[in-house]
Amino acid sequence: MGEEGRRQSLFNARWRGPKVNQLGEGVGKYSVENIRRCWGPTAGAGPTPFRPWLLALCDAEALQERCRSLWLRRSVARIGREEGALARAPTAPMAFALWLSNALCLSAPAKRRLLSAETAEEILLQEVNILEKGEGPVECKKCGNHLTHEKHVFGMTADGPMSTFSNPSGYIHELVTVKEVGGVIVYGEPTLEYTWFPQYAWMHLLCLGCQQHVGWRYGATTPTLVPRQFFGLSRACVVIGGE
Repeated sequence: MGEEGRRQSLFNARWRGPKVNQLGEGVGKYSVENIRRCWGPTAGAGPTPFRPWLLALCDAEALQERCRSLWLRRSVARIGREEGALARAPTAPMAFALWLSNALCLSAPAKRRLLSAETAEEILLQEVNILEKGEGPVECKKCGNHLTHEKHVFGMTADGPMSTFSNPSGYIHELVTVKEVGGVIVYGEPTLEYTWFPQYAWMHLLCLGCQQHVGWRYGATTPTLVPRQFFGLSRACVVIGGE
């Protein structure tokens, strides 16, 4: 296995603990503490057991820049109100990592696992892994019916592509906004009552495969609103990118 293979193996391993990579070697020597002892103004200038790419895995600013680069390749970074959002993202590594954790539209369990990490470096490294997988399909969680693709995800609020709302009954919804949806049944009459998006009337979306409620269709009620329509998918009802 070449250096790139070793790099990918380390990326896939947990940052801490006695995990074993594909070579059967313990990765304990690659702990944050050990690598940081070699990270400084003269790192790489003299003999060191760690290569520069490995040292970069422990540098928050390097990981943050890698996340920025990968994020700019995503469709969501180029459409709708998300255009330019990266420029407004926090600059401190931990704050940036938290901002990105929401922008990635992770499921609640995945987000809890991500944010259970102790340092910004650990969170950013996991986010690099997620971003390197690229964009994938969005499917009904219950039956696997194809609904849309991550390339159609965009932001309709200052929160980005995923926002949290509550209905009059107090039920909390995490909503992922997308430009296009297929494989659904639009159900009910358009209404502005309790809408989460002012001047947009909503209707229910049911999965065509299993009739499970998966979200809402929003249509503009005034001629100047852009976009004219969009869709909000309930994050709890969909699987994104084959997670």
